[in-house]
Amino acid sequence: MIKSLIWNIRGTRSQGAFDRLIQLKRSEKLVFIALMEPLCQNSTLRSFKRRLGLDFAYANCINKVWIFCEGYLNFSIVEDVSQQVTVKVSINDDPIFLTLVYAKCKAHLREPLWDNLKTIASGMNSPWMVAGDFNIITDPEEKKGGKIHNMSKSLPFIHCIMDCGLMDMDYSGSPFTWCNGWAPKNRIWARLDRALGNNDWLQKFSDTTVTHLVRTGSDHAPLLISFFNTLQEPQKYFRFLDLWTGHEGFMDIVEQAWNIQVVGGPMWKLHLKLKNVCKMLSNWSKNSLGNIFDKTKELQSKLEYIEQNSLIDNSEENRMELNHINAQLIRHIKTEEAFWRQKSGLKWFTDGDNNTRFLRSVINSRRRRLFLKRIKKQDGTWIEGNEDIATEAIHFFSKSIYY
Repeated sequence: MIKSLIWNIRGTRSQGAFDRLIQLKRSEKLVFIALMEPLCQNSTLRSFKRRLGLDFAYANCINKVWIFCEGYLNFSIVEDVSQQVTVKVSINDDPIFLTLVYAKCKAHLREPLWDNLKTIASGMNSPWMVAGDFNIITDPEEKKGGKIHNMSKSLPFIHCIMDCGLMDMDYSGSPFTWCNGWAPKNRIWARLDRALGNNDWLQKFSDTTVTHLVRTGSDHAPLLISFFNTLQEPQKYFRFLDLWTGHEGFMDIVEQAWNIQVVGGPMWKLHLKLKNVCKMLSNWSKNSLGNIFDKTKELQSKLEYIEQNSLIDNSEENRMELNHINAQLIRHIKTEEAFWRQKSGLKWFTDGDNNTRFLRSVINSRRRRLFLKRIKKQDGTWIEGNEDIATEAIHFFSKSIYY
């Protein structure tokens, strides 16, 4: 497990803030820390690194983001601009990318940040998490107190999240990460800090947890982010695919399997006939249809090759073959869409839509909600980690047997 802390600390000179940071580093065994607004000269960076007991320290170009981490993470800077720092972390030669955000307070000054994130996303093919202080909310419920929020100010950020293919991580703790600390009548709470992940991140680190810790030493809450990959290959069961019904030979296979003679009682015969249908449909799909995703890639490569030939020899034969392969590719893309549509369970998804990236995100989001990340004991304390959860569950139910 890798534990990291993202915190707009609002000044390291506050003894309470830095003392708490050291306490969190020790108690949570943090290996990665990002601080926003340290409000301290970067000449003191080395001193803070030594006191935290970490190997690497970095201050961004305008000294608004400080980063500390353990040496074994193989940390390197990819991009450093005024409102974000993107870093590459290699774990067992497997790279992941973290973008640490400290957004401007005014909406028009945040526009370059959104454009910058979209540019990063366009070339991102690895697990990617974006976290930090975005200084904007995405929903009216993420604010309490003060004037009613004008959602037009949030639209650029919302569009950025969608265009980048990011999803908001689930969190525990207070729904708000910032408070102005004013008198009760003028007090405002808001969720200005968050962590977002792309589809590759959600697939690789399915057990990512984000905890909003209590605000002490700053008006912002620290974000404690833990991630590790426990996604195991699930046992495969038969699943009927709707796309089969549109292929030639489907009904013949069903009829052939159903007509196989079986013996036994009525319900046992039904069971055996259904079993025969499942088995023969699976074999038919494997032999006749194959892997639909591999087939799509194969057709794309073939289409590219024929296009190159057409540039050299623009003959009628090449043109007909190009149209034929193009039609096959379109059909297989529709088949792939049908697969993701069924798997996601979106009944309202229309035939004209084309967003398999979104569908994968929905599937991964549902899959993540099925994971049991922590449990609460009878004494009110929380337990994390698969082994500790399993031990406590066995102890609880073993004790319940005797009651």
